[in-house]
Amino acid sequence: MGSTLSQAIPKTVSTSSPPNVGAVVIGGDYQGLGIVRSLGQQGVPVCVVDDELSIARYSRYTTKFVKVANLRDERTAVDNLLEIGKRLGLEGWVLYPTRDELVAALSRYRAELTGIFRVPTPAWESVKWAWDKRNTYQLAQELGIPTPVTHNPKNLEGLALLDTYAPPFAVKPAIKEHFFYATKAKAWGAASHSELRALFQSATEVVKPEEIIVQELIPGGGSQQFSYCAFFRDGKQWARWSFDADANTLCNSDEPAPMWRPSTFLSWKNCPSDFSAPSITTVSSNSNISSTHAIPNTNSST
Repeated sequence: MGSTLSQAIPKTVSTSSPPNVGAVVIGGDYQGLGIVRSLGQQGVPVCVVDDELSIARYSRYTTKFVKVANLRDERTAVDNLLEIGKRLGLEGWVLYPTRDELVAALSRYRAELTGIFRVPTPAWESVKWAWDKRNTYQLAQELGIPTPVTHNPKNLEGLALLDTYAPPFAVKPAIKEHFFYATKAKAWGAASHSELRALFQSATEVVKPEEIIVQELIPGGGSQQFSYCAFFRDGKQWARWSFDADANTLCNSDEPAPMWRPSTFLSWKNCPSDFSAPSITTVSSNSNISSTHAIPNTNSST
């Protein structure tokens, strides 16, 4: 399918942007707060929709807040958004999802949501390759992109394929939210084959066995980690954003980096003010924050 951003906006949504057109930030945790602040500082009105009383609600830049009962179920989340959009007159407002399951919901039901909103989230044919990490690694293999040794054992017997590999290992979900909400972790680390078996068994009590991925753990800290994000339209890169994170500076020297936790605090090194042309922004972790703060996952797939 073609680029989402190159597709025509439905006739029910005006192609012009009157002053009252704003953004709907779905999920008000720290990711949502960053979006609210960024847009609000540019004078964009922001409506936060959340199923928690999270921090973005209290930002000075939040002009509307709607509490809903459930954002984790895709159909329920979409129905809530459609009702809110009609009730509050948010026609033409842009949707900003902040969680994996919300990206999936907006992607699967994109055609329905574009009857009211602008939906930058790509169609499912594109999103499916990042949402399920089994698809991600399959695509990387087909494209010849190097990845850690990755197995999808499906049962304890399947772990025997890893007996020839030396630990440590990472035990992680193929679909993040199924695992994360139950464990509050992005992945688990196994220092031995026996620990790997125990953690795999524990993981099967949380998610389906076929959703469990086991990977080799590539040595190195944050100084070997680089992340890249970009804004593309019609196959052209308009802006790019990258960061490196020296995880070792964020931890006491006698303890390993907590690589299973997400990144929640980064500091800007350079932020160009002119975004009208392709640009680059480099970010590094703030070395002044304590070891209790979250650190980027060095084994992240996206």
